[in-house]
Amino acid sequence: MSVRNGQWLETAGIVLVRQRPGAAKGVLFLTLEDETGIANLVVWTKVFEAHRRIFLGTP
Repeated sequence: MSVRNGQWLETAGIVLVRQRPGAAKGVLFLTLEDETGIANLVVWTKVFEAHRRIFLGTP
């Protein structure tokens, strides 16, 4: 919880929800779960396009 804005993080978990609403202009919203809880992620368009296969192809 003490991460600075713009700092890189790594996480792993099971994807519970993957949403890419049309009104979000390409932004992807993910909900990940692991043994400690859930994490809601916002994936910006630039990052999504760079790693599209990973975001859409992994369970």
